[in-house]
Amino acid sequence: MIIRKNRKIFVDLETILVKQLETSGIKKENIDTNSDCTVCNQEYFSFRRDKPAKVHSQVAWVVIN
Repeated sequence: MIIRKNRKIFVDLETILVKQLETSGIKKENIDTNSDCTVCNQEYFSFRRDKPAKVHSQVAWVVIN
């Protein structure tokens, strides 16, 4: 899903990923997402906020029970 806001373009990765999981046969009630903002929450790394010279690692995961 593409979102246009204030002359900028954003991609809604959460919606895209949920739709892909549903298309692969996973029921919506079995999909849990987290809407924490990595830019707003200082506990998380944010490339956009911190603009580091070097990125050491990034992690994402999907758990299927």
